[in-house]
Amino acid sequence: MIAGPERREHPRFPVRWKAATLLGQWHIREIHHGHTLDLSLGGANILCDHDDWDEAEEILIFLFPFTPQPGKRARHIEVCGKVVHVTPTSGVSRTRLRVAFTDYRNDACLMLSELLSAESQLMVN
Repeated sequence: MIAGPERREHPRFPVRWKAATLLGQWHIREIHHGHTLDLSLGGANILCDHDDWDEAEEILIFLFPFTPQPGKRARHIEVCGKVVHVTPTSGVSRTRLRVAFTDYRNDACLMLSELLSAESQLMVN
């Protein structure tokens, strides 16, 4: 199979950060845990421990790029997104979510941009 031209607006980076996905952006119904497979300013691939997702579902995502020091609270990046594709997997992480980011909370866009630019040598084609 020959790959076509890249259509993504933002480059992807293969980063493995802890992630918490929360169903419902304003009225949280459930929280599920997992980690990113790759990430860009426009979205993410996330492996998740929950297997009952609906495409187009609105979710809130907490990304944890740093391991907290003992006794300190973990810094996180908070983004809103929409599930655009769901793929079942095997093992503990039962589902791969492809998520398009729809909004950034607080300084999340700037923080994510700075962290990803530091990983620029890892860009995925």
